Amino acid sequence: MKLYSVFLSGLLAVGSLSIAEDAPVHGRYYAELQALKDTPETKLMFDEDAHQGLAGIERDIIIRKDLTQFQRFVRGLFLMCDVVLVTPETMPLLHGYVEDVCKKANMVTPTVFITRHEGIFNAFAQKLLMSSGAILIGQKLMKEVSDESLEGIVAHELGHIKYNHVNKALALSVLGGIMHMLLLNKLEKYITVKDNTQYTYAFKQYLLWEATKAASSLMVAFIINKRFEKEADAFAYEANGKANGLIEFFELLLKKDEIREEEFVTVYELLQNNKSSLSGLDYYRLAFKYYIMKGGHLFTKAYKMLYHETFVGAHPSPEARIKAAQDYLAQQNA
Repeated sequence: MKLYSVFLSGLLAVGSLSIAEDAPVHGRYYAELQALKDTPETKLMFDEDAHQGLAGIERDIIIRKDLTQFQRFVRGLFLMCDVVLVTPETMPLLHGYVEDVCKKANMVTPTVFITRHEGIFNAFAQKLLMSSGAILIGQKLMKEVSDESLEGIVAHELGHIKYNHVNKALALSVLGGIMHMLLLNKLEKYITVKDNTQYTYAFKQYLLWEATKAASSLMVAFIINKRFEKEADAFAYEANGKANGLIEFFELLLKKDEIREEEFVTVYELLQNNKSSLSGLDYYRLAFKYYIMKGGHLFTKAYKMLYHETFVGAHPSPEARIKAAQDYLAQQNA
């Protein structure tokens, strides 16, 4: 066994003791990540005070020795996210969970990455062409959710790989591109240079291009219509028993939305309560900034409503996903 594996095991044991003594703020997977950050072979990668060029070289050495050229090619998008590779030696608990889910589903175990960026509260899956696929997990996600939720999210991402959703989406995009060109060729004959000036003709060509492109994109969105996300959710709770984990995660997302609403209320009240203490210029400058941000927030809410409640968006709303998982649990308990 390698020296850093022994060191990792020791740190995990200490981490487990501290978690057992205190309230379990973070789970064992996050403790495992923290232990990884302190191992001699990976410590430099996670040290914010280290020379980032050298940290990048250390990261690339570890990735390149464990991934083939083809694997690096098909996982290129994930590798751009400044990732660390999860292996049985570096993070045995997380890798073991992924491996167990894959064995049960008759899948090849995909590559697992954790991004070094600490602000990503999400996870992603990718299976390009005939590769085994890969998943990427954000550090912030591991820090803020329980083990049950993390396992539910990881199982969901593995569901995307199981059902080959990325390749299906790419195939549908190609179909959409073909439909776009067919529509464009069909309608272009109604725009002629003879009836328009050169600039009007070019503008109408541009509008036609955008309109047919939007129509083909909507066609693809209508075909998918959140099916991929629902299928991946079902894989997590039907095949792997992680309904409660998904429910907990989506409730946390809703809680984060509530906190954001409270933040706007708090800052508005603070601004109004201190109006008399601010100069007129400062007050109106800050009020202007506040309302610009408020407008952006309202736009985001409207966009989310359109995205979640219509076929335009790929993801169902958190409320809908919570209900689906709860309905499944109710059926199981009936």
